[in-house]
Amino acid sequence: MEKIKIKLQTESNLIIGGTPNSFEIGGVDMTTILDYEGYPCISASSLKGTFRRIVRELQEEGNTTTIWIADIYKNYFKYLLNGINKKRISEDKLQKTKETLEEILNNCSAEYLFGIQKVNHSPKFIFNDLRIEEEFIKEKKEVFSIDTKNAITLNKDETISSNPRTYKTIRPKVTFHGEILFQGSEQLYKGNSGVSKGEIEKKILELLKNVLEELNSGIYRIGNSGSRGYGKVHIDIV
Repeated sequence: MEKIKIKLQTESNLIIGGTPNSFEIGGVDMTTILDYEGYPCISASSLKGTFRRIVRELQEEGNTTTIWIADIYKNYFKYLLNGINKKRISEDKLQKTKETLEEILNNCSAEYLFGIQKVNHSPKFIFNDLRIEEEFIKEKKEVFSIDTKNAITLNKDETISSNPRTYKTIRPKVTFHGEILFQGSEQLYKGNSGVSKGEIEKKILELLKNVLEELNSGIYRIGNSGSRGYGKVHIDIV
């Protein structure tokens, strides 16, 4: 499994934190991020952050797939730790590497699918920005919505003031496409004898489907102002 193609459609207005190119009195206070052609896009970091949060919460709830994947990572890093003495590196670097691997082993989690601190080339998902569907460009469909919201502020004198803010958001029913890559899935066989490549990939895909089911339920949101109703999306694996 090297590449998973996905399609995302907005089900409410969506904004992923950007700022206007220029300041105008009475103009837009915040606009969603744009690509180099001036069209909205869904940033990789926003998508990754939402997916990671869902996996964390699934694991806290005892989801069996997350536990299985955490064990796969644990066996993989045990394998690396056991083989570290064969490396031709200095004693100081050897000790630091052992300490890093031991720390990783003590905190094994399905969240490792999204990368591990201090480790650059671990098996993990790589997210790309999602681009708007070509039909919206060709047919010059309107993809933006201008919304005005009130920000309620409690002042120092305990009075309340209302400050209108204007947002340039992505409209509902706008479609984006892209892909998620999985780097280094073949590494996970190491230390996991008796588990096939197909089984590992099947479990990772199963977890991804669990994540999409949670996300598509509407409980989780992408981008800013979820409490105001923004950021509800539906994602399908193509």
